[in-house]
Amino acid sequence: MRLEDLLNIKQEVTAESASQTVEEIRQEIWRKRRIGAHCPCCGQKCRVYRRKITTQAAAWLVVLVRLWRKTGGQWIPVKNPELSRFTRGGDYAKLQHWGLIEQQVKGRSQTRQSGMWRPTSRGVAFVDGQERVPQYCHIYLNKVMEFTGVDITINQALGRKFDYNELLLDGVN
Repeated sequence: MRLEDLLNIKQEVTAESASQTVEEIRQEIWRKRRIGAHCPCCGQKCRVYRRKITTQAAAWLVVLVRLWRKTGGQWIPVKNPELSRFTRGGDYAKLQHWGLIEQQVKGRSQTRQSGMWRPTSRGVAFVDGQERVPQYCHIYLNKVMEFTGVDITINQALGRKFDYNELLLDGVN
């Protein structure tokens, strides 16, 4: 956060929030979690976000499983040309919340992310039609709060935009 942003936040603190305890502020933010609230202490927007598996993310997962199998279970770079068709917006990374993918963590590097991904056993089972996942994931401060909605299949997640068989077989020939 820049110094200018911190100064703006400080100016936004009202007399009421200045007299509140941290616990009172925490409770107020929790009450407003569905619509969102800005923390008067740090300025962060605190909100529960309801996410679903987008068609792009579902297609990305099918291709990831195909590539993972093709390489004998190796980590797959997100910049792989076959995956990059579906990486716009980064929705694929949200598949972690359902436990469908995992990212390789760099050792002692300054950046934690390696850009290397692989499906989990649950992700493979989902792609193979052996498992369903909840339709919605509710995320608060990047942590899963709950899952809701009906359990869906990979084909339901793909919708009409993508053909499961084409994605699974693409690149085999």
